[in-house]
Amino acid sequence: MARKIEDIKKKQTFKLFSVVVGVSLLVTKPSYAYIDVGTGSLVLQVLAAIGVGAMFYVRSIGRAIKKMIKKDSPNDINSDSIGE
Repeated sequence: MARKIEDIKKKQTFKLFSVVVGVSLLVTKPSYAYIDVGTGSLVLQVLAAIGVGAMFYVRSIGRAIKKMIKKDSPNDINSDSIGE
């Protein structure tokens, strides 16, 4: 019974949301806006930051995968040991 009431509330909420969005799309006025140089510069800066961040993220994931796959051999010269 409670599940049925929740489903009805969800449907009513979705219908109300759909009506509000539909009405707001129908009654819009054209906006005479422009993107100035500062805004364009900000957008480019954000895109560059996302790109650089993604590169570092992918590189760190690659290193983690290599670390899991790579198994150090006991004869490895570059391996660290406690006594040395």
